[in-house]
Amino acid sequence: SGREGEERGGEDGGASTSASSTTTEQLRGVALSQAVPFIGFGLCDNAVMITAGESIETALGVGLGLSTMAAAGFGNTVSDVVGIGLSSKIETFAERLGFQAPQNLTQAQRMTAAVRWAKVAGATGGVTVGCLLGMFPLLLGW
Repeated sequence: SGREGEERGGEDGGASTSASSTTTEQLRGVALSQAVPFIGFGLCDNAVMITAGESIETALGVGLGLSTMAAAGFGNTVSDVVGIGLSSKIETFAERLGFQAPQNLTQAQRMTAAVRWAKVAGATGGVTVGCLLGMFPLLLGW
C-alpha cells in the first residue's frame, strides 16, 4: 500500500509519481531556480572572504602572529556571516528576475530523486560559478 511505501521510505520517498513524469523543462527550471541565487551567494562569499582575509592578514596578522591560513579562516567566517545576512536579499532579487522553481510541480514530483538531484546540481553549479566570479578582487589587486 502507499502507507507502506512511506514507512519504508523507498527511492522516491514514498511518492507515487515516478521521476519520468517530470519533464526535462521542469527539471531545468528547478536547477536554474537554485543556480541563480547560489551564483550571487558564491560571488559575495568569495569576494568578501578574499577582501576580509587580506585585510585581517594585513591588520592583525603581523601584530598577532597569524598565519596566512588563520587569516583566511577568519576571512571565511566574516564572509559566511555576510552571506547569511544577504541570502534572503539575493533570493528575492533572483525571484524578481523570474528565476523561481516551476509552480506546476506536484508534491509527489517534488519528492522524486530527479527533482532533488536537479536542486543539488543547480546549487552546486551556481555556487561554483559564483565563487569563480567572486575572485574578482584578485584581478583588481585587492
